[in-house]
Amino acid sequence: MIVTFFVFVLLRLAELLRKKGYIHGEISRKFVHIAVGSFVASWAFFMSTWMIAFMCGAFFTVVLASRYFKLFPAIYNVSRQTWGDILFPIGIVLCALISKSPYIFAASILHLSLGDGLAAVVGETHGRKNSYKIFGNKKSIAGSLTFFVVSTAIIAALVVLQGSGVFNYKLLLIPAILMVLENISWNGFDNIFVPLFCAILLNAWL
Repeated sequence: MIVTFFVFVLLRLAELLRKKGYIHGEISRKFVHIAVGSFVASWAFFMSTWMIAFMCGAFFTVVLASRYFKLFPAIYNVSRQTWGDILFPIGIVLCALISKSPYIFAASILHLSLGDGLAAVVGETHGRKNSYKIFGNKKSIAGSLTFFVVSTAIIAALVVLQGSGVFNYKLLLIPAILMVLENISWNGFDNIFVPLFCAILLNAWL
């Protein structure tokens, strides 16, 4: 109940900021993405896998209702087509099912919230002069570099918190691999590909 209330508060806050004109377009959508995703990253530390699946099922239902009734325009205030809002809870469930530890789950979801979210914000504000297109999707060097830096920081923090004492140098490849995945994903499918492949690689190499 508390978790549901907290997510609802974040959605209403985003809507309030949008109406006041503080955030708009892609920024308003990514504000929700970063805030909710960063909160979700902590779920595995105090919730079971099946409880996370239940919460994501409820989240999925709310998203569908919001799409139909336009309950939270801040999520959809963007010109391009995207299924990211629907794919977001699916990506969370998949990570919860395969992650070998709460730390791996958290790192995988933070790549989705902080990595992808901050990359979009930086790309929107500083990427107009260095933009490029992949499969018709507009990307930017500034945004991609932001994702790479954030990913590196997340992996470094994970190694410190759950290091086995022997550092696997393959971990250094993860930021580059995920950055490429984030670039080539279309219509919001990065919400599945990025956290899922992050969890798979961390399970194998950490």
